[in-house]
Amino acid sequence: MFSNDRRLFPRFKIALPLKCVDLNLNNEFKTHTYDISADGLGIVINQHLSAGTILQICIIMPDTYEEILRKGRVIWSKRIDSDYRIGIKLESPGLNATSLVLRTVDYRIKSCLKQTS
Repeated sequence: MFSNDRRLFPRFKIALPLKCVDLNLNNEFKTHTYDISADGLGIVINQHLSAGTILQICIIMPDTYEEILRKGRVIWSKRIDSDYRIGIKLESPGLNATSLVLRTVDYRIKSCLKQTS
């Protein structure tokens, strides 16, 4: 069986804190990731964002509190109860996307190991 998922990179379900600015409205908000991949993020927020919205995204690494700045474009938005799941495609310039995913996976593994010990 083949999946209808057209993504090029695997997604990793993890909640990382984010600070975002909607560059169209200059509106700042805080949220967290739902999942992350080498070229995109899924986020959960309590407001609708239209496809095409440009965001300045600050990913906060929980283990070091390092802030990683990226720019992204909203690809889709779906209402889930009182919140919205938003799909964001990250722009490629800046931090190597594969490095971001590897650091995220490393953080998740360390976090799981702490919980089991």
